[in-house]
Amino acid sequence: MKLPFIQQRGIGVHITGKSIRWIDLVRTGNSLRILTVDEEPLTDSMEESLSRLVSRVKPDYPFVSTNLRPDQVKEFVVPLPEFDDEEYQESWLHEQERIIRSSESGSGDLHISHHFLVNGDERKCFFVAASEQAVRQRKELLVSVGLTPVCLTSGTVERTYSCLFNEEFAEGDQQLLHIGKEEAILYDLKNGILTEMIAMDHAGNSISDTIEEALTLLISGKNVRDSISTQQHGLFVSTENADKETVTSREIGGQTFNVVALQPLKSVKSKVGKPGIHFTTCAGMAVKQLYPALDSVNLLGEEEQVFVREQIQKKDSLLTGILIPGSVVLIWLLIMAVQGYHQSQLTNASEQVEQLNNKITAVANADSSLSRWVRKVEQARELVAQRTRFASLMETIGKTVPNGVWFTGMNIRNEQSQSQVKLQGLSNSENHVATLMEHLEHTDRLSDVRLVLSDRVQEKDIYKKGRYANVPLVKFEIRFRSKE
Repeated sequence: MKLPFIQQRGIGVHITGKSIRWIDLVRTGNSLRILTVDEEPLTDSMEESLSRLVSRVKPDYPFVSTNLRPDQVKEFVVPLPEFDDEEYQESWLHEQERIIRSSESGSGDLHISHHFLVNGDERKCFFVAASEQAVRQRKELLVSVGLTPVCLTSGTVERTYSCLFNEEFAEGDQQLLHIGKEEAILYDLKNGILTEMIAMDHAGNSISDTIEEALTLLISGKNVRDSISTQQHGLFVSTENADKETVTSREIGGQTFNVVALQPLKSVKSKVGKPGIHFTTCAGMAVKQLYPALDSVNLLGEEEQVFVREQIQKKDSLLTGILIPGSVVLIWLLIMAVQGYHQSQLTNASEQVEQLNNKITAVANADSSLSRWVRKVEQARELVAQRTRFASLMETIGKTVPNGVWFTGMNIRNEQSQSQVKLQGLSNSENHVATLMEHLEHTDRLSDVRLVLSDRVQEKDIYKKGRYANVPLVKFEIRFRSKE
């Protein structure tokens, strides 16, 4: 069961040609825990296999993230020009979508989504497209077993997210090589942020040959040569068929590469066992549901996304309406029970004069115990109130964040009936900072919104690496007040 405003749930359902994989994650604050890991082979129809899996895991939370099959989606990576105005960028996106629809005219109505990739001065846009029929059929499949899709994607970008909880992977600059059946993709990440995707042909090659080709590609890049001159470089491999002899350290061009088979969610706590490497994409979709700001790829329509978010909020509100009054009633019953017991003891003491001294001692102990319970109840109420206010404020701020904005710090100071909040962060555009300011100013709960700092900085002033030192960023600080 999910505790609203305190816990978040993320369920990834990865449908492949051989099986259906399921991972259920719960997030409390910054802590993640694996609730369920399961897999059902596709021995008959997809609907029957998914029904068996759902019957076995018995989910108490219906909202999931899932994927379409590779043959149901088209993916495009297009160079992204520099834009001085956000309106020009929107116009460019609409034009690219028009071109995609024109090139795929035989596929009927298309659902198109995108995600920006920024690698130094090089900017690209990753587009994902699928037919309206494929999207509708996948939604109908989930609804038939009582599930509701929150996110529908191809899984290409999401497979990197399950790796963010591997301490070795998340630190510094790392590369992930995902090897599929016919093709492979080399991902370049900086401190866990995806900056580049390079498609590679794997047809007819062994896993070892594809790894060698990826390492050669890495060593030929100037940025990579600069970075590996100061540190041991790592290549993490995600594939369902790798073995220990294939995934091992190698020397290419005089440089040693630590090649490691990556285990998804390695650092996440679990009482049901850790998922294997073939759960990489499934785990990534669950992580994306918990951290939706990671990217904007979602083949569900915008109106449907809004509707699903409202359904989740209604469910949380309903649970809150049940849990809080229920807790109050339970505490009241507990106090009444203690008081009733105390009164019973006093009555017995009056009737048994011979044991009066013993009864007085028992009553004193009961009073002391009751006082301790009352203090604990008051402390619990205050703790729940503080967490609820903080979670509500975080939810309000989260709705205002546009693409291209990252928060690096937050300070909240409570002052009677309101809180004074200081936000610090980075953006790749001053326009994005202005958009954030506008969103905050139009939020009813917030007031006195002020931009106290907005300054362009070099990336080297923040990350002490030489590889992306020329990336211009905007450092900003915003202060405002929040009503309780």
